[in-house]
Amino acid sequence: MIGRSIAAQDATPDISPGIITREPNVEAEAHFDRSEVTAGERLTFTITFRWVDDGTRYRITPPHIDPAKLQVVNVATATQTIEDDGVRYKVRTYDYDLAAHEAGTGMVEALTINYSVEGEVSPRFITLPAMSMTIMAERVPLLRQRTILFMAGAVVLLILGFLIVHMLRKRRAGSEQRNPREELAHSLKEVQAIFDKGEYNTVVERLEKLAQLYLFEILGIAGMPSLPAETLGADDAFRQISEKHRATLTKIFKRAEEARYSGITFERHEVRGLLDDFKAVCEH
Repeated sequence: MIGRSIAAQDATPDISPGIITREPNVEAEAHFDRSEVTAGERLTFTITFRWVDDGTRYRITPPHIDPAKLQVVNVATATQTIEDDGVRYKVRTYDYDLAAHEAGTGMVEALTINYSVEGEVSPRFITLPAMSMTIMAERVPLLRQRTILFMAGAVVLLILGFLIVHMLRKRRAGSEQRNPREELAHSLKEVQAIFDKGEYNTVVERLEKLAQLYLFEILGIAGMPSLPAETLGADDAFRQISEKHRATLTKIFKRAEEARYSGITFERHEVRGLLDDFKAVCEH
């Protein structure tokens, strides 16, 4: 068994072999049923007493334990008779249901257990050594981990969005003479080169940024929407372009968002279609 202690013998010496059948040879042992648990879990600590069933009566004082970093929830007691090599024994167990409430080393200190034998005035005692086990820190549930990561990612994207908008506005204020459509056309040539290299996911990322640039520079719509179908649907400037072009911009944003959160890999034909459709939007 896990964590079993060394058996403790009757601590009172038997100096009269002739009465050994009237003074039972008591043994005791203790163990945890698990050597390692996580904070918040339950485990069992068991103390077992065994003596020869020769009719002698005695009373065991129920062991009291006050374990470190463990809380006693319940105690169950049972007594049974067994036979081993033709000898009958009485076996009494005390099962302590324990709750591990913090990480560290759970420990039951050394125990001195009193018992009395019928007909004797002086009590006897049995000692058990200290026992310990390991309590690990509570693991964060997978769902909570994903929720935390999702929220952290959303905050990062929001911050990046504000930074991009700020940078775009700053660039726009500092160079009023530049032509946004010419910049889009130049950027599309760079995206075309990336497409020719077969880096299709990168193309979708660049198309998302160019779509944001188009909304801001050409249509005058500020912001960095992640769901254009809901965010932009009520914007007058967005409704000025054709339904086909609105669908193209919406699809670019949605596919880029799917790539970020699901890690999909795009095929050449789909990216080719997105690229051609966005070129048509820019020529509008």
